Amino acid sequence: MLLVKIGALHMRSRLSCLSFSLVLTMSLGLSACNESIDGEGLPKPACGDAPATLQASTGNQPNARTDAKDPDLHPKVAGYCRVSPGVVRAFFSYENRESINVSVPVGPENFLDPSPVVPPQPTLFLAGQNEYAFSVDAAVGSSNLKWRLAGKTATATFTPAREREADCSPVPVTLLSFKGSVNKSLIMLEWTTTKELRNLGFHVEHWKPCADRWEEVAFVEGKSTDLQNESGEMKYAQPVIVDVSGYHYFRLVQEDVDGQREYFNAIAVKVGN
Repeated sequence: MLLVKIGALHMRSRLSCLSFSLVLTMSLGLSACNESIDGEGLPKPACGDAPATLQASTGNQPNARTDAKDPDLHPKVAGYCRVSPGVVRAFFSYENRESINVSVPVGPENFLDPSPVVPPQPTLFLAGQNEYAFSVDAAVGSSNLKWRLAGKTATATFTPAREREADCSPVPVTLLSFKGSVNKSLIMLEWTTTKELRNLGFHVEHWKPCADRWEEVAFVEGKSTDLQNESGEMKYAQPVIVDVSGYHYFRLVQEDVDGQREYFNAIAVKVGN
C-alpha cells in the first residue's frame, strides 16, 4: 500500500537524513515582470515572465510555458529513508533543462503508476536542478512506483534492502507560519517556529522579478542551538529592501548546528500595483 505525503517537503542536503513534514501551502497569483511602475517610483524591470512560486497543486500555472513540445524534464529518485519497521519513504526530485519554468498538468505526461487517489507530484517545474518535489511511503515489498514525466521515468523500489537505509530524521524545526508585508520599498519578512532543536539559524533567500536563481540576502540566528528542545512559539523578523516592482519570492533554509539543511516552501510578496 502506498501512503502519499502531500504538502511542503523538507529535504536534507545529505540523503541519509531525509525528512518530510506536512505544511499547508497557499496558491499565489503571479505577475509579468513588465508591470507598470508603482506609486513609490520603483523602476520597471525590462524582461519576460516572473518565476513561479514553489507549490504543490494541479492544473496549469500562470507565467509558466504550457505550449512546450517535449519539454526537457528529467524526473529522479533522490533517495530513501526508513519510516518504521517495514515502511520505506522514497523522495523524488527533477531537473528542468529548459531556460524557463514549464507547466505539465497531471495526465499522460505527468503521472504515477500505481496512481494514488490524490496526485502528489508537482505540475509546475522550475528551471534548473530542483532537489526535492514530493515523497511517497510504502510497505517493503510493495510494487515499484514509477513517475512518468515528459516521456521519461523515475522508478522507486521498495525492496527489503531499503529497510537498511538510515531512519527518517525528525524535523529539527517546525515552521508554523511565514509571511511578508510591504511598506514602500521595504519588505518585512516574519515567521514563527516551534519545537526548535539544535537550530543554528535560517538562511533567507530571495528570487527577484526576472531573476534566474535564488540569492541569499540574510542569515538569522536560531533561538535554540543546544540539545534542549524548545517547544514554545519563537518569532523572527527580517527586513529586505527591494529596488524593483513585481512579485518577489522568498524562502527559508534552516540549518542545524551540524550543517544539515531543510528547505521550506517559498512565499510571494507583491511590490507595486
